[in-house]
Amino acid sequence: MDCKSGTSAKGKTYFYYRCRECALNVPAAEIEKVVVQRIREIVRDKKILSKLVDETNLQLQEELPQLQERRTSLERDLTEVKRQVGSLLSKLVDLEGSEALEPVKEKLEDLTRQRTGFESGLEELDSTIASVKGKAINQEAVLAALRRFKEIYAKLPPYQRRELIGLVLLKAEVTENQLRLSFHGRPA
Repeated sequence: MDCKSGTSAKGKTYFYYRCRECALNVPAAEIEKVVVQRIREIVRDKKILSKLVDETNLQLQEELPQLQERRTSLERDLTEVKRQVGSLLSKLVDLEGSEALEPVKEKLEDLTRQRTGFESGLEELDSTIASVKGKAINQEAVLAALRRFKEIYAKLPPYQRRELIGLVLLKAEVTENQLRLSFHGRPA
């Protein structure tokens, strides 16, 4: 669903959510009321809160193997580039004064650029891995943040409320009898 707005003949702005598939419009206040109510339920229900924390931490941990796999691949590439540089450097002395020296120097420059790229990639991956490991959340922190949600939400102007709901709400499915919400389950 996308958040939209319209203006009445009297100039009053109305906000609503429009389904991308069926073009059904639902007043924004209805969906936002359900989202805020669901967040209150999460705060009150220790089982739901515990499950939310566990699932979030699990999602974070699931990212680690892929990141570590990429890191291993980059380390292999870096090792190979270093080996090639060493091999070319050992030949450099023999090529002194030869016409073949220039292509070897060009190859060394190319390998140096590759090495720098691999080293930079490793630094970024290390930073990302540390960030993922450091993002493990605990129940008390989530509970404190959710308790403040209602207070913060109440103080926001309508357009900022829509933005906040967009950050929390992944998907809303509307049928004649039901409104089903899916929330983003991963911290930023």
